[in-house]
Amino acid sequence: MSGKPEISIEAQTPKITLEYVLDAPIRRVFEAWTRAEQVKCWYRPGGSIVCECDIDLRVNGKWRIVLIGADGQQHGVSGEYREIEEPRRLVQTFRYDGAPQTEAVETLTFSEKDGKTVVTSAILHKSPENLDWHVQSGAREAAEDVLGRLADHLEASSAGTAALAPSDGESSKHERNRIPQIAAGVATLALVTGGLYWATRGTIADHRAETPVARGPAISVVEATGVIEAAATTPIRAKTSGKVEAVYCDVGGEVTAGQICARLDPRPLQSIVDRERAALSETLDKLAKDETAIADAKARLDESQELAKRRAAARKALEKSRLALERAEARKTSDEAAAARSRVALEAAEARLADSEILSPIAGTVTSRNVEPGQTIGSAKDERDLFSVASGPDVRVIVDLTGKDIDGIKVGDEVSFTVDEFPNRVYEGKVGEILRVSADENAAGDRIVVDAPNADLSLRSGMKATLKISAGRREAADRAASYAAESP
Repeated sequence: MSGKPEISIEAQTPKITLEYVLDAPIRRVFEAWTRAEQVKCWYRPGGSIVCECDIDLRVNGKWRIVLIGADGQQHGVSGEYREIEEPRRLVQTFRYDGAPQTEAVETLTFSEKDGKTVVTSAILHKSPENLDWHVQSGAREAAEDVLGRLADHLEASSAGTAALAPSDGESSKHERNRIPQIAAGVATLALVTGGLYWATRGTIADHRAETPVARGPAISVVEATGVIEAAATTPIRAKTSGKVEAVYCDVGGEVTAGQICARLDPRPLQSIVDRERAALSETLDKLAKDETAIADAKARLDESQELAKRRAAARKALEKSRLALERAEARKTSDEAAAARSRVALEAAEARLADSEILSPIAGTVTSRNVEPGQTIGSAKDERDLFSVASGPDVRVIVDLTGKDIDGIKVGDEVSFTVDEFPNRVYEGKVGEILRVSADENAAGDRIVVDAPNADLSLRSGMKATLKISAGRREAADRAASYAAESP
């Protein structure tokens, strides 16, 4: 985000206008504003958690977002679209469940200049009192909070721009054919970042606080820290020794199965291949001579046998010819064994030469690299992982807790977390495993594993995460949905 949002108030109208600049092209900003999977990443007024985002982006289509504040209370906002001109204009209504009398109409316009997008939000209130409520709610502070999260989301997802923002032609076709399930529009930003931000801080009383929606188990938020790691990785190791000549793969890069990630200096290995090839050639030459010697010995033996039939004196020559043949055949047998050994040695040398190219065994994303050009790989038994490759983008967050903290957490509980590299962006995940190692609730060593998507590859192994685990959030969402269905 470039600078702070500019806010102007027209008390006579009554209208409030916010204008701000985002460092991203208009198409990407509009996508971030109108896709549920992206809205959930950044739309967190006051650090709240999105538990419902269900919006039909079409004229007269309705939208609804439900958030859980730090106090565990739920806050819902809803409305409908009146005008849509993608990607430049949205007109929508807005109401906050805790104060339905504040319903307003917002006109959002998007314009692009020098690769940046200017977003203008003009909110028309029903009365000066509602405008005053909005101004008093802390709109500027809240707008800076939420827009900062949006800016971080756009920056973090820039590596995945191609996946998130198709070309103009493809995008136009995509927008025309978009189905409601994947289309979602962000709630009225200016009013939400004021009114809802205020509400999540407990300044506005939710009119449902004493209704049946509040009954049942309360939402328990457990805060913890953890470390990001790839969900499933395959190591890449050297199969032979040598000096690293070049490295071609790096963390975050995509690789295919069989792709060269590094190369050892092939010259020493090529010398061994040349030597073994020469040794095999020499042995094969000896075998060829052995074949000739055997043929000659057989011919002399045949002559000696014919002579032996006619006179006794030839028998001595016959024995000599027989011994000569045996010696020739023995030399051949020895040279055949030597040739076999030479072939094995040559194949081994050629295999080592081939192994100088260090290949990825699978297709995926490189998650770690532990090799540099000029480094020496000690031996074929050196089992260090030169690279790690994840077959998919998803990650896990490993969280160590005491038994007491784990109590109440269940597999499937939803989790939100941030990482130090993107402190204003909130990621989502679910508890995938709970590992209890002790019955003592105060004992350390218990662990949970949080599964999280990572489509834009912004999360990398080794990042430190700060998590909020919402035990009971699903039950609370069900109660809220039930109450909404029963409310007039």
